Amino acid sequence: MKKEILNCTIALLLLLSFLSCVQQVHKEHISEDDVPPEIATYFSDFDKRFRKASFFYQYDIVAWISSDSVSAALQRQPELREKLGMEWFCIERGDDFHSYYGKYLPEEDRYDLTFHYTTVRTLKTRTDITNVNTIC
Repeated sequence: MKKEILNCTIALLLLLSFLSCVQQVHKEHISEDDVPPEIATYFSDFDKRFRKASFFYQYDIVAWISSDSVSAALQRQPELREKLGMEWFCIERGDDFHSYYGKYLPEEDRYDLTFHYTTVRTLKTRTDITNVNTIC
């Protein structure tokens, strides 16, 4: 199952990289004056959608990797399971994604952080999964 997910992820990454290259080459060879307005609008819309899809693709990779890391940590330290709730989230800050796992404590109105993973993105369409570390 994990091999199939990895193969799909690699295929999607290659497709996104290819589309990014084609889009860049296309922009370099056509001046904006040569493009009819409806085509320019199409490319603009495509670019916005591509950037959004790329963001969600990267977000999904970070979420999968960090949740797998949490599962592995829980196998080593099952007592940490009590410190986790249903609340987790990933946010983008600059070139990094941060993944937070913990538990919301409503009586204290605070989030008790158990795991914090940082993933550094080295390219716009690729996530460097070798730089995932945990801070408890």
